Amino acid sequence: MDRRAVLMGGGAICASACVSAPRREALRLETAPDNIRRSYVDGPYGQIGVAAMGSQTASKTPLVLLHATALSSDMFRDFQKLMATDRLVIALDTPGYGHSDPPPAPVSIADYAAALISAINALGLRQVDILGYHTGTYLAVDMAVQRPTLVRRLVLPGIPFYEGEAQASRLERYGTIRPPTDDMKPVTDKWDFWVKGRPEDVTLHQGLARFYDEMQSGARYNWAYKAVFSYPARDRLTRVSQPTLVPNPHGSLKDVSRAAAVLMPNAEVLELPNMDRGVFDIHTARMAQITRDFLDR
Repeated sequence: MDRRAVLMGGGAICASACVSAPRREALRLETAPDNIRRSYVDGPYGQIGVAAMGSQTASKTPLVLLHATALSSDMFRDFQKLMATDRLVIALDTPGYGHSDPPPAPVSIADYAAALISAINALGLRQVDILGYHTGTYLAVDMAVQRPTLVRRLVLPGIPFYEGEAQASRLERYGTIRPPTDDMKPVTDKWDFWVKGRPEDVTLHQGLARFYDEMQSGARYNWAYKAVFSYPARDRLTRVSQPTLVPNPHGSLKDVSRAAAVLMPNAEVLELPNMDRGVFDIHTARMAQITRDFLDR
């Protein structure tokens, strides 16, 4: 199938170029055992990359996975396989990252969230659970606020909840949009972090995959960071009515994740002092069990 084919379900939000396209059946996501099926649906900025695994006929609520910046749905590959044994699991690439087309200019968390909602609509899903990681936590929060009947439960490890000067300084450091240059330092810094400096239990293949993801984002590397550190998080967090689990690895976001959880009326925190980096690479089985236990209540 042509990558540019229109794959729409009822109620899908489509880019202006395909508004008049005929309505089609929702994209079939059924996969073979141990096989992640990759496809595309139309969104407001072009196409959105979809990585699906599991059965559409499973009785449990489908689970949507939202990745960190500047990675892709590939960061969930091993976790997705564990979760897809008893439900449909869909990992989406945020617009501008992974296999998703970018917006024409930097957009807000609310805009990214609306685009991802359009992908869920295009897949024909009426209700989903969502797990977001780092940037993905804010995307999940805004999706839950925008469409409370669509989102049943949330799992939010690693919430980047900063306010005041702490937020402003991170916006300046991580969210300032700068033109690309031929300076190799940003590349070597990412190589040192993901490959040379990876935790010893993270494989070389995993480290290389994360490095390649960041390189693929190119000049859009920090667009989502700008959205994260401009986000009115306090207001949006207080509007999340869904049952929410905040697994809390003891990395750099442990304190701010606790602070964010307090603002959500139906949130609970699960402390994970033995986790730090590599949450979905090293502690895959533990995260899958935590997530399954919460979603299956």
